[in-house]
Amino acid sequence: MALIENIVYYIMQYIVKINGIYDILCGLCILQYIDIPYLGTIHLNMIKNNETNFIFQRYYAYWILTYGYMRLTRSNINFIKMSYFIEALCIANELYSTNDIYTEKALFVITVSLLFGIIS
Repeated sequence: MALIENIVYYIMQYIVKINGIYDILCGLCILQYIDIPYLGTIHLNMIKNNETNFIFQRYYAYWILTYGYMRLTRSNINFIKMSYFIEALCIANELYSTNDIYTEKALFVITVSLLFGIIS
């Protein structure tokens, strides 16, 4: 059983690092520092009426960059887990307190973030 747990642990470490790189690339695309088709819109497409609020887009990109960086650090695993729980909590708050976010996309992000937070 310990072997399986170790394998799952190492696989999750790679997934978390890949997710951190993905988040940083998405944030840089939103800020228009790099241009990778589709990456600049994945996060923004979850938010209704996002195309006219440029300051929102920039701050959202900074937030995405922040938790992407957190996931790339080699710090305490609880710090990385917390980044996923915070992401799930923030998206859940937006989903249930406003009508500004698409339900299906939000539920996907919440579910994946909670799973990554628990498993990593």
